[in-house]
Order: sequence, then structure tokens, then C-alpha cells
Amino acid sequence: MIVDLVSAADDTSTDGVAGRVVGQIDVQNRIITLNAGNNILGSAANDYFTVADSVAGLGRSNHTFGIRAWLDTLNPNAVVKGSSSGVTAGGTANLGNIDRTVIGNIFWASNKLANGGVLRPLTEDLMLQGMDLIRERGGRVITDWMSDLAIIRRYHESLRADVFFALTSIKELGNKIGLGRSQEDMVGGEDSEGETPYAFSGIPWRAESFFAANNLIGFNRECFWIGHGENEVPRPVAEIFGEDMVSFFARTANTSFEVDSYWQGQLLSDNPPAGLKIVDVAES
Repeated sequence: MIVDLVSAADDTSTDGVAGRVVGQIDVQNRIITLNAGNNILGSAANDYFTVADSVAGLGRSNHTFGIRAWLDTLNPNAVVKGSSSGVTAGGTANLGNIDRTVIGNIFWASNKLANGGVLRPLTEDLMLQGMDLIRERGGRVITDWMSDLAIIRRYHESLRADVFFALTSIKELGNKIGLGRSQEDMVGGEDSEGETPYAFSGIPWRAESFFAANNLIGFNRECFWIGHGENEVPRPVAEIFGEDMVSFFARTANTSFEVDSYWQGQLLSDNPPAGLKIVDVAES
């Protein structure tokens, strides 16, 4: 795989950090090792990797806003804007061309529970606060929780502790989970929605293995959806523009590959306060 390292300072990819070859990926620790001779100099905190050539400054980006961009009180990075228009002086983009930091636009700010960058345990009170915030500001209730697997393990641990405290002995934890959990209920694959056997206040808790660390989100799914252009699902470029106009295959110095599919889409929301992001959640 070939990647670019994008500067968080200006969200642009430059020659000094572009086209590096990945030699190894440590999934558990989220560490990328580059091939020998592909080291990157001059990187800084919060810089991030993207697939090579998927970002070319503010004028072109093949990335879309994610749900964490909506579930925030600030504007997202300009890298996903796709053009220089609607970019604030701080180098951020405006969702729907609405600057959420301007007085009067607070409706478009979602709910965020942070702890000043200091990690703290996930507690029942913290999650109840989030549920109350969505009721008060968004007029909705949470339909889904979502986090990475590490936070779910901490939640599982708290459930086990509650069972032992209440019953003074190890007992089965619901639906034959027993010690550990039912792996059949940990649903994965392309057709899944990250189902798990866990829930909080009766609300299903879904897992995304590579979700942002130390983050837990809750949202009402009726208020978030994906809007698309002419074609509902991605289609090969040649099918859209005609084989005479666009080659179905492309070639680089290293490999040949099928041209990317064409799709115009963006995650949209008509009620950002119907969502919540809890950050600074300890995972160990």
C-alpha cells in the first residue's frame, strides 16, 4: 500500500511526505511501519495518513465528512471540504456552509462531553448525561451507541464487576454469555452493522474495530443519512463516462490497477443535536 502523510497544520499533502510504501501495520497498537528508505522527516503531532493521492490540498479531496465531524461543537478539518470556498481563517471547513462557531448557529453544533484531554473512566452517569443532552437539545432519543472494541471491553468489565457486587458470586451474564461473551453475537463482515450483545439503557451498542480511540458516540439514526449524486452506489468510471473517454485501467511505475469507481456522496444531518460524542474515555 502507498500512503501520503497529510499535515494537520494546513491539511495538504506535499512532496516531502507523499507516496510512501507501507511495510507493516501493527493493528493492535495502530502503528504503521514504512519500508526502508521511506522514512518521513518533519512530521508533527496530529498529522495523519491517507491513501496516496486521495488528498491534494484544499482544492481536491476524495474524502467525505464522517459522523465524528457532525458530532462536534467545532468545524471539521478543511481537508474534506473539496474546495477552498467556505473555509474559515482557522483552516477548517463549514458543514453545509454554516460556521458552527458563529453566534446564532449553535443549533448546528452537536453535543460533546470532553475532559480537557485527560482520560477518565466511562461511567453510567456520563452516558446518562449524554442521553439527557440529546433529549434536551435535539428533542430525540439515542437509537445507537458506537465505539471501538477497547471501550466495549471496559464496559464488559464494569458489567462483570456489577454482577459480582450484587450477587457476591460469578453468575451467567445474560443470554448464556457467562464468563466472556457470545462471539456469535459479535457480528462482523460487510453486511453487518457492527452488532454486539451489549446495550446501555436498552439501546444497542455497535462496534467499529478501527473507530477513533477514546471516543464513544450516540445518535438518533433518523437524523443522519447519506446523500448521493446520480448513481446510488459506486460504479466503475468507464461505465459513467464511456470507455472512449476514460481508460478502465491505469498504470503506475509499480503496479497496474482498476480505476476507482465514481460516486458522489456525503453524510448529511438535519438535526446535529440529535447526536453525541464522548471523548477522553480511557481504554485501559
